[in-house]
Amino acid sequence: MSGKIDNDAPLLISGTLNPLSTPIFLDIKASANGIQLTRLSQYSEKYAGYAIAKGQLSAQIAYRVEKKSIAGLKMRYDWISLLLGKEKMALMQRSFR
Repeated sequence: MSGKIDNDAPLLISGTLNPLSTPIFLDIKASANGIQLTRLSQYSEKYAGYAIAKGQLSAQIAYRVEKKSIAGLKMRYDWISLLLGKEKMALMQRSFR
């Protein structure tokens, strides 16, 4: 499958899934390139105390389940750029009360 995240970052998912086999078999790979991090700013501000002013992320993951156990898991994240906004510590402290 292929698509885009928010009509911007290309997303590709490929692999094999057989949920009817006994035991289940899964072997998938996924990648997304150039995800705009400003969309996550509300969460970074709340939990890390900083808004994201600018940034992009690319990610790749490979996941394999075979004979009822995880046979392989690989993840890679590349920060293309990240610029944090002003510290929002007061907001962060209020969110944990």
